[in-house]
Amino acid sequence: MTESGAHDPSYRLGASVTVRSEEALRALLERPLDFGCRPSIVRIDQGGFRVEVIATGAQLGELMDAGYDVIAQSAPAERAEVGVGDRFAGGIVPRGFGRKEPGR
Repeated sequence: MTESGAHDPSYRLGASVTVRSEEALRALLERPLDFGCRPSIVRIDQGGFRVEVIATGAQLGELMDAGYDVIAQSAPAERAEVGVGDRFAGGIVPRGFGRKEPGR
């Protein structure tokens, strides 16, 4: 695995997925993808929609194979692990990228 995780098949990237109809949007939202805290859906011209997702390279490939228009964000220059252990054992795992607060 490289520092950015680009060769790790489980490494997750952000991406924009464009669909051309409400039916395609519904089908996308039924897929087991991470849409963050809630799906961010933007209506674009001529009845299309753009949705931000967080997915592995394999999942993004599946979307492209299924005919979705996918634009993946670049992998970060470096990847930092955040602690050890399972602090969510028995709890609900948060979704999305989160954010790093200054001084923490």
